[in-house]
Amino acid sequence: MAATDGPHTGSAKLTSLTIPRARSYFWKMSKGKLPVLESDWELITVTTQATYTVEGLEPGVYYYFTVAITTPEGLSDFCPPIKKLIN
Repeated sequence: MAATDGPHTGSAKLTSLTIPRARSYFWKMSKGKLPVLESDWELITVTTQATYTVEGLEPGVYYYFTVAITTPEGLSDFCPPIKKLIN
């Protein structure tokens, strides 16, 4: 997974590996600190694409992002979180 600057201030483009037979991508985030508990993550959205641009983020703040993928076999584990400073 990668997080890069989005198209404008307060956004980030999230990119996951494209997985064959992937049905959906579950994108989560946390503002300011790495969550200790699973319940501390916020589900951003569920997509059918391996990229997503999240908007409305606070510039100058660190966010953590993670993604899991659904295939015919079920839901994968969430990937290790990545940290991104929002511009």
